[in-house]
Amino acid sequence: MIRMLLLLFPSFAYASSDSDTGTACCGVVVFILIVIAIKESIVRNGGRLKNQGHQPEEPSTIASSPQIVPPTPFDNRTRLHIAVLPGEKDMGAGNMSCLTVMLNGLIELPPTTLTAVFSLSMWDISLGEEEDKRKPVMCSIPELQMTGTQVFFWTHVLQLPHHQSFMQNWTEIVSIPIDLLTFPAKGRRKLHFHISIAPLGQAQSPTSGATFIYEHMNTSLGYIDGIKIRIKAEELGLKYAAAVSAVDGEIDSDEKIVIRNWMDTRIDSLPEDMRGETTRSLSRALMIAERLSASIKPDDIELLCDDIAAEYPIGSFPKGELFDIVELCMKVAAADGIANPEELKLVDRIASLLGVDRERVKKMSEKILPVNMHSEKDIDSILGLQPGWTSKQKKKHLREQYREWSARVTHSDVKVRDQADEMLRIIAEERAKIDAEQ
Repeated sequence: MIRMLLLLFPSFAYASSDSDTGTACCGVVVFILIVIAIKESIVRNGGRLKNQGHQPEEPSTIASSPQIVPPTPFDNRTRLHIAVLPGEKDMGAGNMSCLTVMLNGLIELPPTTLTAVFSLSMWDISLGEEEDKRKPVMCSIPELQMTGTQVFFWTHVLQLPHHQSFMQNWTEIVSIPIDLLTFPAKGRRKLHFHISIAPLGQAQSPTSGATFIYEHMNTSLGYIDGIKIRIKAEELGLKYAAAVSAVDGEIDSDEKIVIRNWMDTRIDSLPEDMRGETTRSLSRALMIAERLSASIKPDDIELLCDDIAAEYPIGSFPKGELFDIVELCMKVAAADGIANPEELKLVDRIASLLGVDRERVKKMSEKILPVNMHSEKDIDSILGLQPGWTSKQKKKHLREQYREWSARVTHSDVKVRDQADEMLRIIAEERAKIDAEQ
């Protein structure tokens, strides 16, 4: 009788951060337990397998689970079985909800080798088993990822005692923490597990294998859900960009080019199978926005933007998407080389509707809408002066602005140097104005 036991306890640290507070918290999670135990159940008798014709019984823990059904062989050549059992497991840092993969039955290798490569894949087949319909399950554990991707894939090399080995009992091979998996979408998911066992160096020619279909209820948003949220944010961005382009009474060709390029760039970044539908959706949203913005009075466009905001779940959009929308609106205002007061006022209103803080807006504006581009200079807005400030508060703020812009007069970019010179001139004039009023 032969006893083989392999235990692997890798632990990883992870960090989560909050971009608003700048705080971060770290923790260590022992996330996976891999056990391959080929015990007395691997037996050999005169070169023939004991119980070779016996169909193995399932353990009571599996039989009692409503989600587990009797496993079926991979094909007629083998009697290897795989099952997936849900449950809580102590992973070294407390109990975690896991999917535990178990094996039972015959493992076959060529007589010339005893080294086996175990490979386990997991695909979401909720939309169908065809290759173009199945979706990968993402995993945040490096050891459980397909090389160069975040797609779940587990592999392990093991030396077997015989080229034909029979696992008489169900044997746990890997436990996968559910919280470290990302599924395509929220809701009931149909998962296809496939285990293949091949001789070392011949991964494309497995000699044993089995499949198992498991239904899982995913309560978190999936990565496709995230893409859909992002697309909704892009629809909002296109509508706001069209409004900014029309606030001066017309939508010119330069502004259209900026908007179209922004849309095309985002479509190109999507998975290929989502580009067609997304192109139609965004193009339709842009067409409606352009027609509406062109037909409404410029004085009413700000009210239109308020109404548009009410149509979208802005609170669920990632902050990066909201920043991109404000940046797009600024680029539209700057498309013709001159930013008029109506455009700048509307951009500020859009930033407020999206909850983008004033400091972020100011930094964007300095980069995209330099002061020499303003057709009419709203000094308070350009310098960031607040209406209720006292003379002392204004002077303190102007000193800070002076230090900031003084550091840029020697910048390598001539545009930055020119903007710094212009800002220093405006700061000096405003300081002299405050002094004269005292």
